[in-house]
Amino acid sequence: MITDRTYFFKTNLPFFISFAIVLLPQVILAQGGIFDTVKATFKHSKIAGGSAAVIRNGLLLCSLNYGYSDIEQQKPILAGTTFNIMSLSKNFIACSVMQLVNKKQINLDEPVTHYISNLPKKYDSVKVYQMLNHSSGVPDYVHVSGYMQQANKKQSPLELLSTILNYPLEFTPGTKSSYSNSNYILLGLMVENVSHETLGDYLRKNIFAPLDMEHTYLDDGLATDLNKAKGYALQNGQLIYQPPLDPSQYWAAGGIVSTVNDLILYNKALKSGRIVPLYILTQMMMATKLEDGSYGDYGFGFELMQTPGLEIAGNTGAGLGYNAAYINFLKDSITVIVLTNTSNGNSATIAKKIHDILVPDKKSAVRDPQDRLDSIVSKVFRSAVKGNSDPQNFENAETYEKFKQNAVAFIQQQGGLLSLEQNGQKVNPESIVRRYKINFEHNSTIWVIIFSKGEKIIAANHM
Repeated sequence: MITDRTYFFKTNLPFFISFAIVLLPQVILAQGGIFDTVKATFKHSKIAGGSAAVIRNGLLLCSLNYGYSDIEQQKPILAGTTFNIMSLSKNFIACSVMQLVNKKQINLDEPVTHYISNLPKKYDSVKVYQMLNHSSGVPDYVHVSGYMQQANKKQSPLELLSTILNYPLEFTPGTKSSYSNSNYILLGLMVENVSHETLGDYLRKNIFAPLDMEHTYLDDGLATDLNKAKGYALQNGQLIYQPPLDPSQYWAAGGIVSTVNDLILYNKALKSGRIVPLYILTQMMMATKLEDGSYGDYGFGFELMQTPGLEIAGNTGAGLGYNAAYINFLKDSITVIVLTNTSNGNSATIAKKIHDILVPDKKSAVRDPQDRLDSIVSKVFRSAVKGNSDPQNFENAETYEKFKQNAVAFIQQQGGLLSLEQNGQKVNPESIVRRYKINFEHNSTIWVIIFSKGEKIIAANHM
């Protein structure tokens, strides 16, 4: 493990000068436990390498680096090591949209067709805010049958969406909440059309450069980054190199590359109102009310999850070779950033364990591994790996057919099922919403699964 202590003291100098008497004991008491926890959790997760940062009440408690960016060359993870941050990218895209909203250049209540021409007529009903909070009904392009067979192609954003644009919307916009990467591809196009800049240039000029995020960029596949960690996956107990997809396949949905130190700068600027005004940040972290009076699980660029005693707003990201988390435990003023170069790196689990050592009286509830709903999910996904699916586990034939058509082929491509982790739930009057990280041989994936009171699956959405 390598710790970046120079960065730690440099970043926190104002705090040590002004508040040393109050905060120093807190840092001394907490830091040893945090370092030990992260190191042990990284090791237990059997990752190639990772970087982590822990922030409380605006104070950086620790930042550290662990393991290897290149196992074959025994190259260690350093403070300047860059990682694909995957869906953490969506937070940056949402902030870009909200900057333009603040400048009156985008209206959240306008349809997407106001900003992007040549979309099908049905997209007249999709509003900007519904794409930000995943209540749009726009299908997810990564769920299209055969997607992985062409995922090494370089494609423009509209080429990437060409198949799903011909599909009907999955539901009437505003009536449900369902995560779709396609939403953020469309939002990226909006930023380009409104700003008259490429998305990479907009991000660099309006977020990365002003915050001195010198090692952060939107990957276009052209630049050579010698500091970038190679991606791996744990397969049959061995860490295996994962050749990357063409970066155009992620783009605005997950194409940003960054370091833990740059994300520390980003978090500080976000919380101080430098990126968007604080009232807009508050709006971004609020769940949107759906037409039936219930609330979705997403804000604008933030995943939201209410667990016992906790309020969480953040992002997780997983893809070939990388796994990342940026999680804000709002009630406890704790932010944890975890970047790993391993598909099944369990970054969200690491973040929760760090929270638990800082706030031991608020530990996340430990679930019985034989929990009935968890058992149903395990059974459904183990069957899907084999190309099968049992309709008895689903609420109705329509839900069953949708899962069979949209998810089974995708699940089969991930290899054998290794484990599943339940990362929170929300109990509604007529349903239970659970969020799972499901670890396969080739990848780790995030799912939101909705159950009826009769313990049947109403929806299973890949994030």
